[in-house]
Amino acid sequence: MSRCILDNEELGTEVVIGWDPPMETYFARVAERNGEEVFWTGNGDRIYNSPDPLIEMIQPYACWHDKKALIRELRWDKATNDGSRIYSMWPEEQVL
Repeated sequence: MSRCILDNEELGTEVVIGWDPPMETYFARVAERNGEEVFWTGNGDRIYNSPDPLIEMIQPYACWHDKKALIRELRWDKATNDGSRIYSMWPEEQVL
């Protein structure tokens, strides 16, 4: 799975959104720092062909990010079927 990490230190949330090639879906997971899940979708419960609804779902929990850039990166992951990228949207942390 490709994973864009959008953790929000102020809220204490762990946020991941990405592309899962074997499942052929975008996914999003939000959890509290203690590991308690807020939600996880696109993991077999539903197929997402577009990242847009997931980006809207994570907005209240994620750190600041450029939504257009995030959409572009997620669409790139799907187009290249890249399931190995782990990255952040902060300029100094583009690739982890």
